[in-house]
Amino acid sequence: MSNLVRSVFVRVCGAFGIHGSRRRVSVPLSISLSEPAYPGRPGQPCAGHTRDLSPTGLSFVLPTTRIDNRHIFNEGRAALRVRLELPGGAVELSALPVRYDLSGGRGKERGYLVGAHILNMREGDRARYHNFLRAPAHSRTVAPHVKKPNSASAVSHTG
Repeated sequence: MSNLVRSVFVRVCGAFGIHGSRRRVSVPLSISLSEPAYPGRPGQPCAGHTRDLSPTGLSFVLPTTRIDNRHIFNEGRAALRVRLELPGGAVELSALPVRYDLSGGRGKERGYLVGAHILNMREGDRARYHNFLRAPAHSRTVAPHVKKPNSASAVSHTG
């Protein structure tokens, strides 16, 4: 009987995006290497989105595992700089990638699924991040970027 209760609980939690202390949520992010490939020149960030967030780690999907011609699991296992675009403002953190796998999903889920352990973040960013994790699922949704029509190309129809 306890297996039935556990199974129902797991399914209900999954339906609401709750996985233990993890939250399944997709927010835009950008990743760059903590040590630029070319000293004196900032690296080009790689854009992706999160899949899961937790107080101690995150998983995200990237189109590649190479940034500035270096693999994210570079020789020194250096930390990544991560910028999350949360609804309450951007959060920057440092994270160490711990695993990755090719994700054969469709659309925006296609690419590499990367799991990373959060190393540190500034106190204000940490508060904003934890508030986001504690918020109800409906208020954590990130609104899609809406393009505003270019006024020069707008056509006025009057009748």
